[in-house]
Amino acid sequence: MRLDYSSFGSQLYAITHYAFACAVLFLLWPRLFLRAEPGDRLAGVYALFMKAACVYIVMVYALVALKLYEFMAVAAVLVMLSARRLWQRGGKQARADLAQRLRLRFYALFDGGLRLGRPWRWRHRPGTNGLRADNRGEAPAAVGAKPGSEGLRESASDIRVGESRDADVQTAFRLIRPAMKGAVRDRDTDAIPSSAGQSANGRRSAYWRRGLRDWLPSALLLAVLAAGAYIRFYDAVTYAAPALSDGAVTLAWMKYINARVLFHDGLYPQGFHITLSLLSKFAAIDPLYVLKYTGPLCGVLTAAGFYFVLSRLTGSAFAGIAGAAVCSFGGPFLFGGDWERQAATNSQEFAFVFVFPSLYFLLRYLKTGARPALRTALAGLAAAGFAHTLAFAYAGMGVGVCLIAAMLMKETRRWRTIAIAALAAAATAVATYAPIQIGLWLGVPMNTSAAEFLTSTTVAAIPALTGADKLGLAALAIMAGSLLIGWRRRERRLAEWFALGIGTASFLLYYIAPYLTGSVVLASRTQALWALGICFSAGFAWWSAWRTLGAWRLRPAAEAAAAAVCLLVVAGTLRLGPIVTYKMDWESMFRQYLRIAGEEPLHTWTMFSQEEGYSLAYGIGWHQYVRTLVDEYDPALPPLTRYGQNVPDPNLTSTVFIVEEKQVFRVPDNLIIYAKLAEERYAKHEEEQRLLADWLRVYSAHHGAPAVFYEDAFIRIRYIERPEAKDKNYRRLWGSAS
Repeated sequence: MRLDYSSFGSQLYAITHYAFACAVLFLLWPRLFLRAEPGDRLAGVYALFMKAACVYIVMVYALVALKLYEFMAVAAVLVMLSARRLWQRGGKQARADLAQRLRLRFYALFDGGLRLGRPWRWRHRPGTNGLRADNRGEAPAAVGAKPGSEGLRESASDIRVGESRDADVQTAFRLIRPAMKGAVRDRDTDAIPSSAGQSANGRRSAYWRRGLRDWLPSALLLAVLAAGAYIRFYDAVTYAAPALSDGAVTLAWMKYINARVLFHDGLYPQGFHITLSLLSKFAAIDPLYVLKYTGPLCGVLTAAGFYFVLSRLTGSAFAGIAGAAVCSFGGPFLFGGDWERQAATNSQEFAFVFVFPSLYFLLRYLKTGARPALRTALAGLAAAGFAHTLAFAYAGMGVGVCLIAAMLMKETRRWRTIAIAALAAAATAVATYAPIQIGLWLGVPMNTSAAEFLTSTTVAAIPALTGADKLGLAALAIMAGSLLIGWRRRERRLAEWFALGIGTASFLLYYIAPYLTGSVVLASRTQALWALGICFSAGFAWWSAWRTLGAWRLRPAAEAAAAAVCLLVVAGTLRLGPIVTYKMDWESMFRQYLRIAGEEPLHTWTMFSQEEGYSLAYGIGWHQYVRTLVDEYDPALPPLTRYGQNVPDPNLTSTVFIVEEKQVFRVPDNLIIYAKLAEERYAKHEEEQRLLADWLRVYSAHHGAPAVFYEDAFIRIRYIERPEAKDKNYRRLWGSAS
C-alpha cells in the first residue's frame, strides 16, 4: 500500500496500526498468559507491561536463534502460553475432568465421528478465576469444596478486588441500597453522605471540593503527558528521515531480527531491536514508521513512569505530576545535548522506561515480602538489561540503594528478604549477559563501535554546576529537611531513604565518576542519568515540602492550586517548541523510498544509493552502492551488463532505481560528528557523484537518458526497466527453459 508521509490519512493509518500492535502486545494479550500485580489498576498495567516485554525479548531471542522467527511462530507460542495459563486457572479436579472429556472425545472421533449436538464450552464462575467444562447440565459443587470433590478450589490471590464472593448478598445489597439514601457512604465513589440539615451551599462547596480533588490531578496529568507527546512526536509525524546518526543503524538491526539474523554487526544487546521487530510484525506497516514512533513513545512512557512511581511511593498524585512535568518539559535546561534523543529512537531511552518502575516494585517487595512484586521487578530489570548496558548498570545502582534503604529500617530489616532480592538481581544480570557470552563462545566479535566507545578514555574535569544541577541539589536538601522534621513519621520512611539515596548517588555518578575514571562513556552519558535523578527528586521534594504543613485543612486545595500555577508558569517561561532533530540524508530520499516500497512488489527492485539507502531497502528490496554501479557495470553495453561480460547481469532485478545527489547532504557543521563525516564520508560522496554523472552521460549516449522517477533541488531518482530480466524471472517462476 502506497503511503504519503505528509498526508493526514497516511499518518492516521500508520498510527492506528502501531497503536493496535502496542495494545495487543502489551495490554491485551499479556492478560491471557501473565498474572496481574495485586493492588491498584495502574500497578497491574505496569506489571503486565514489564513482564510482557521481558517474555517477548527472551522468546524472540530463542526463535531467531532457531531460525523460526515469523509472525505465525510468535502467535503460536503466545497461544500456547495463554492455553497453559487458562489450564492452570482451574482446580486440580476440574483439570482432570476436562482431560478425561478431551480423551473421550478424541477416541469418539475415531470410533464413530464427533457429534456436535451437545457442545461443551468454558464457563467462568463468579468469585473465582477457575474454569470448568459445562457438560450434560451437571451442577457445580460448592465453592471451597475439598480436594478431590467436584468443586473448584479458589485462590485468594486470584480474586478480583472489590468482587463479592456471595452473589445473593451482593444482590440483596443492590436491592436495599436505594432505601439507605445518604446514611451510608459509598465506598466506590467516595460520595459524601447527604443529610437533611446540610445547607445547599454546603453541599455545593463539598461537590466542588470533591471535583477539585478527583478531577484536577487527572486533568493536569493529561495536559503534561499530552504536551510532552506533542514535543516528542512532532518530528516523527513531520519528517520521514530517522533522527540522529543512530537511526539508520537501528532500522537495519530491526530488519536483521526480521530476517532471523542475530548480531549481524557484532555483539550488542538486542532487546530493543527485538521489540521493534515484534511491533513491526504485528502492526503490518513499513518498519520505518515503527522506528519513527517508538522513540518518542519511550520518552512519554518514561514521564508516565515517574508519575506512577512517585504517586505510589508518596501517596500524592501531585508529586507524580511534578516528576512527570520535569521530565516532559526539561528541555536542554535539564537534558543538555541529550534533549534531541527524546525524539529519537535509541535503546538507552527504551531501557529508561523500565528503570524506576522496576525499583518501585523492588521496594514493594522489600516492604511487604510479596513475591509477585519481586517477579515484576526482575522482569523490568531484565528488559532494561537486554536493551542497554549503561541503563542496566544505573538500575543496578538503584537496586543497591533499595537494599541499603531496607537495611536502615527496623521494619524492613529482614535479612532473608534482602538476600533473596540481592541474589535475584545478580541472577538477572547473569541472564541478561548470557546472549553476549554465548555469542563470544560461538566466535562472534563485539560490535566495533560499541567496544571502542566502552574502552575509550579521556581527561574529564569536574563540571560546573548548572541550573538543573542546582535544582536537583535543592530537591535533595528539601527531602533531607523533611526527613529530619518528620522523623517520627515512619509510614513512608523506606521511600524517603530510597529517594535521598538514589538522588545523591545519581549526582555523584554525574559529578565525580567521570573525573575519577576518565571513561568516555561516563563523561558523555551520566548527564542523562542525573537528569532521571532530578526528575525523581523534584517530584519527591514536592511531596516532602507539602508534608511539612501537616494536617492543615486547606492543604489539599492549596497544593492543587500551586500545582496548576506552577505548570502554567513553567509552560509560559520555557516556551518549549517541538524537538526537531538533525538527519543523515535528504528528507525526500526517505519519502521516495516509501513510495517505491508501496508501488513495487517485495524484492523486485534494486536501489543504487549511498549508505543511508541500505537500511531502507534491506528486507523490502535490494540495495547496491553507487560505487558498485560505476565500477562494475559498463554503461555502453546493454543495461545492466558487468565489465567483461556480454549479457546483462542476471542477478539484478527488473526494476533499478539510481539515486543521484545534486548536492551532497551534510549534517550541520556545529555537530561533533561533522569533522569525522566530512573526512570519511562527504569527500567520498562528492567523488562518487562526479563518477556517477560521467557514467550516466555515457549510458544516455548509448541507450537514452534513464527515466526520472522523482526530482527536486537536492536529489534526482532515475529508474531503469529491464524487460528481459522480468521475462527471465517469469520463466524461472514457471520452470521454462532459460
